[in-house]
Amino acid sequence: MATFPDIKPSYGVTKTSSPINRVVRFADGYEHRITFGLPANQNPKSFNFTWDVSETDADTIETFLDARGATESFDYTPAGEGSSMKFVCES
Repeated sequence: MATFPDIKPSYGVTKTSSPINRVVRFADGYEHRITFGLPANQNPKSFNFTWDVSETDADTIETFLDARGATESFDYTPAGEGSSMKFVCES
């Protein structure tokens, strides 16, 4: 498993939760909500990082993310989090 480069940037971060639910709506107005997926994956987190790094560090980060091809996961520990998490950078 790849690990994000050890670059200590200053950045802003926003973290949101996106529970995976399915809603079935019936003609009489009744709605049934179902939590979808395995328990460990039912409430995925979405992070938005704003990096303030040098051009050299930016190139290192970009090369690392390009090598993953927006499909492979990597390990990273965001500031303020107690342990590393698995990430996929889609954009």
